Amino acid sequence: MDPSLPDERLAYISDAAGLALVLTEQGEWKQALALYEKVAKLEPADDMSSASVLLRMEMGRLYFLDEQTKKAGEQFVQVLKALQSPKDYGLNERLEKAIRGEKGEGLELIFTVLMESEHWNEAASALDKLTPLLNDDAVAGYLRASLAAKRGETDKALTELDKYFAAREVSRGYAPYELLREVLTAAKRETELRERLLKQIAEEPGNTALSYALAEEYRREGKHELAIPRYEAALDKQATRETFRGLVTSLRATGDRKKLLKVLGQIVAKTSTLDVVKIEDEEESKSKTKQPKAKSVKKNDDEPATEFGPAAESKVLAELALERYDGSESEHAAPLRAAALLAVDAQEWKLADELFDRAIKAKPADKAEVLLTWGIKLLIGEQKDDAVRVFQRGVDERVLPASNPAFSFYLAGALALAEKYDEALAAAKAAAEKQPNNARFAARVPWVLNIAKRRAEANAGYRALLKKFDEQYDKEDVRDVMRDARLSLSAIAVIDNNLPQAEEWLEQVLDEFPDDIGAQNDLGYLWADQNKRLERSLRMIETAIASEPDNQAYLDSHGWILYRLGRY
Repeated sequence: MDPSLPDERLAYISDAAGLALVLTEQGEWKQALALYEKVAKLEPADDMSSASVLLRMEMGRLYFLDEQTKKAGEQFVQVLKALQSPKDYGLNERLEKAIRGEKGEGLELIFTVLMESEHWNEAASALDKLTPLLNDDAVAGYLRASLAAKRGETDKALTELDKYFAAREVSRGYAPYELLREVLTAAKRETELRERLLKQIAEEPGNTALSYALAEEYRREGKHELAIPRYEAALDKQATRETFRGLVTSLRATGDRKKLLKVLGQIVAKTSTLDVVKIEDEEESKSKTKQPKAKSVKKNDDEPATEFGPAAESKVLAELALERYDGSESEHAAPLRAAALLAVDAQEWKLADELFDRAIKAKPADKAEVLLTWGIKLLIGEQKDDAVRVFQRGVDERVLPASNPAFSFYLAGALALAEKYDEALAAAKAAAEKQPNNARFAARVPWVLNIAKRRAEANAGYRALLKKFDEQYDKEDVRDVMRDARLSLSAIAVIDNNLPQAEEWLEQVLDEFPDDIGAQNDLGYLWADQNKRLERSLRMIETAIASEPDNQAYLDSHGWILYRLGRY
């Protein structure tokens, strides 16, 4: 197909746009954008067709999702022009509505991006078109305040915000209160914020976002005892990550361990993890001013105060859980699991073992989830033999249905890492046999063979995997497995000194995943090693480094290519 010919160009544009739409639906934004950019280059610069407008709308949306706000703004400037002169661009009422959204959702996105990309006049025009669709002057006031704040018009921003608050509007959640704080700070009137919030909450005691805003302000002022009840009030109405995080921060600062453990249990009950409030290590905490300092608290009411900070928290709370919860009641399960996760953070493995066991005793229905979590945490902590024990328990106690071989799958991984390769292979095969149409389970077999350095068998296994599953392009998880298989085949080819084959596998990865920086690094290094395509290799490695500046493998490749280029 020659895209320079008119008919061929239209066919290419249609095919590329269709594929980009599929990629968008699969969440592959970067690849979709790459295709849309190629399409855009083929269109005349003065193209005023409706198809061009729709293309720019989609590109702007994807640039925004990909956090390329400036590029998104450039696209939306053109879309706004079309909305202002729809007939000139062949936009009928149906297409206009598709762009602006049923209730103005599309127009609000255009407004937001234009505002964030500092196209302020265009943003104001977009807001003028959006306001009638909102049918809500309070929300319109909030949006006008947002634009005024961006333009440094603090008095106007405060006036418009007051309209939003006076209407007791709550649809925009916490954002208006955060904007109020930013505007008052810009006006050097930040001392007014707390009083404004207190006055408002006296009138609207049930306003969840307002309660959270006041809690945040107390926390910033270091008044954690006042922040805690406000966070709790917000949680009673709406449990969000941000509210849990703020509450945990204030509880840590006050040293209220009993309440902290209870709240951590609530988080685990909702999310199964503590990632939202993950304990920072000492080095990280030293570099972050908001991390609460160690406090002197009492371990028990009749004991002297001891120093309590982030470094000691995990062990102290785990021991508290063992004191308070014997695992006899189902409500004990969540705080015990929370304490177990904290013990893992402290690398108190025996302590974590006892806590997980108690959590299972408290709520046997969660046994599978608890054992999987515990086994995976042990693997991450390089406690391979203990991980084998936990996953083997899951297999032996048949905590999952026979059709779900997840424990055999993970057991194979743990055994392989523990260098028990024959047992690992048996477990991997058992998982694959129970789920013959699952690519990830099937891939475990050649993975084990590769770890065991049985490269010829691994090579054959990965090729068989590709033959069976590679035509399944509609499943993202399968595509990830196919990518990993090709990367492994490339690594095997390198060891076997078959560099052309190694390059071919990497090129296939990059054909489907052009932004895979690991594949770019590996291919660039292979080319540099053979002293070929050095400039292209350099560009690929520099792309990888831009994504991960501290990656030692990428830095090593960079140095090697520069050496090959004579740039000593």
